[in-house]
Amino acid sequence: MNKKPLIGISTSYDRNTKTMNLRTTYTESVMNNGGVPVLLPVTLDPERTRELFDAVDGVLLCGGPDIHPNLYGEQIKYYCGHVNHERDVFELELARLAIEEDKPLMGICRGSQVLNVACGGTLYQDINLQGATDFKHADNSESHSPVAHPVDLLPGKLLADVLGIEALEITSWHHQAVKKPGKGIEICAMSPDGIIEGVYMPDKKCIFGLEWHPEMLPDNPGYALFRYFVDQCR
Repeated sequence: MNKKPLIGISTSYDRNTKTMNLRTTYTESVMNNGGVPVLLPVTLDPERTRELFDAVDGVLLCGGPDIHPNLYGEQIKYYCGHVNHERDVFELELARLAIEEDKPLMGICRGSQVLNVACGGTLYQDINLQGATDFKHADNSESHSPVAHPVDLLPGKLLADVLGIEALEITSWHHQAVKKPGKGIEICAMSPDGIIEGVYMPDKKCIFGLEWHPEMLPDNPGYALFRYFVDQCR
């Protein structure tokens, strides 16, 4: 009997209440596609981070607050949102370990941005206020629109190859995005307005990031990326 791969999932962290939480759509997506979710508690202890990393077969970095701009060489601006130092440190270390050891990693929204920053790339602190686009990518309604806009999957790149399609409709909940791709990072998806929506590391087995939230759309073609990720973790 084949053992199901253990997928370590990053969680939110509140330093005031000492609590962590995670939307069940992430854990359900892992289980629906053959993996066993393992919640990773935030820690600033490098040895504990290493133990958590070694215990899982792949890492899923989830959405959440903005990454502090100091981590990509910029001063924080008024339009940058809430930041979380502890989570930044923890997730950047997880990403760096995955890159060093070529362990599968999937980043979603913030997770994709963490991957890029870990490789030395930069981010838009706010894509609208910095003039990157006039299109509103952040749906701040209570319901969150299930489908917001299309993305183009670049031919010959990871997402197009895995999904076998040229475009798909996605969710959109972000006001930040990859600005300058980091070392070893290639773009594999873009929205019609030119915002980077997908990145990957072609020299690695399975390290990629998505700006959208495929876990919210189980009937969408992009949901198959969870199956691909879990399979690569076996």
